[in-house]
Amino acid sequence: MSDHVESASIRKRQSPCNISVSKQLHVLLNGGREQLRTDLVVPIVDQPAGHPRRGPVRLRGRRPDPTEPHVRRVPADPNRVIPKVYYALALLAIGTVAMRPRLSLQEVVVKVPSYGGETNHPRRVISVSELTRSHNRNVECPEPLVPLYDKIVDPLPDDKQQIPRSIHLAWIRGYHSPQSRCISRDMMEIALKWMEQFPSYSLYFHDDEAVDMLFDQKSQEFPHLVKIMNACAQLGGAMKIDIWRVLILYTYGGFYSDFDVAPGPQLNESSVQATDSAFFLSDSFNGPSQWLHGIEPNHSISYFTMLEILKNLQELKDVSEVKLIYVTGPHVLFAGYCSSFNFLKGETDSILTYGLHQTKYGKLVRKLVGGNSNTWENKYDRVPFPRNSTRMIARKDRIYREMNYKHWRVIATQSKERKGIPRLRCLDILYMNDVNQMSQSSNEISLVDNEAAAAATRAYGLAVTAIKHLATAGTPPQL
Repeated sequence: MSDHVESASIRKRQSPCNISVSKQLHVLLNGGREQLRTDLVVPIVDQPAGHPRRGPVRLRGRRPDPTEPHVRRVPADPNRVIPKVYYALALLAIGTVAMRPRLSLQEVVVKVPSYGGETNHPRRVISVSELTRSHNRNVECPEPLVPLYDKIVDPLPDDKQQIPRSIHLAWIRGYHSPQSRCISRDMMEIALKWMEQFPSYSLYFHDDEAVDMLFDQKSQEFPHLVKIMNACAQLGGAMKIDIWRVLILYTYGGFYSDFDVAPGPQLNESSVQATDSAFFLSDSFNGPSQWLHGIEPNHSISYFTMLEILKNLQELKDVSEVKLIYVTGPHVLFAGYCSSFNFLKGETDSILTYGLHQTKYGKLVRKLVGGNSNTWENKYDRVPFPRNSTRMIARKDRIYREMNYKHWRVIATQSKERKGIPRLRCLDILYMNDVNQMSQSSNEISLVDNEAAAAATRAYGLAVTAIKHLATAGTPPQL
């Protein structure tokens, strides 16, 4: 097909359901006629001398003898032959498109082969401010909750730090709500501690809508993530946040922190060096801290951690009974962490000690001691609940009650909380979901509306008429 056919007018056109057949045909004829006339090899035909005739020129089966006086060789008239042939083929193509209203005209008519393989256009990753809707500043919260707004800090000039200066906090309820930014005052203390200890960092709060929007971006590195999550990560919001934590840091980088831990007196901006590609504290088992860590985008630790999560989910024998610590929790981060280093089997202690470690890809990872010097927690303090009463409970329990939240262990151990979750393998649910989706897609494709069917019938009828005219030396009919 000529370059003229692939014009802006054709690229913008949709299916024949929205454009008349006549208009489509004229676009094809006007765009391709001149190119066909100049590029095609016009066949040499023979015709009796002195007997000019109208209509299509008939090619003879034998090579003419130039000595015969009544036969002369003349070129075929492209003004008559080529447009007619092109006319018939165009009508057939239009008829084909009309039977498939979801295809554009370009998809059938303009097929340009790509000998270099498929072109992968980079997807647009929206900014974190767009993700969290930082512009939203008018949230009214019911007592005793207060709104948490994003704190956006201008980038430092000539900042060489590999870990982005951003802090990600998240809390999801399982549904979208205008009051999703409303949090407990006890949780607000955590956010304020981060702002105080890391003043040059932006702080972003991710609610249900922001978390879902991140998954909706369709990660190129993990194309089946959402499908596997929908099928197998059904045990409350904790599994979802475990997976989201890895994805948000792999995509944007920065620091993540649980809402019950904040930097201690010795943990501040100076603790993070410009050459650090990842930053961890040590958990109670001397592993990398899942509840507070920082990392650069596209880091191997995040990548291997996500692959481990996807593997664990697909290996679940019962999606209603999950040990989160081993499937999406700290043990998975430990596996992703170890996968980034070269070490002898059974000698993981060498990469878990405090200090600076280099991954097999040349990245520097800093690991510091945990404890009260580097972390601040208020979840075990005794506080009144309700706030105006003398009844005392743990601050963590007050947060859960004010936020109407249930810990994942409660959901995992109480059968009534697992009501509606199928007791099936992850792979079985994946298979059934795919079969149902294919069945729905087949039903949708089989529904061709009346307009498309009418356009197809008319297009094929015109094509047959055009071919008959060509065979009988007529002219193309008017549409």
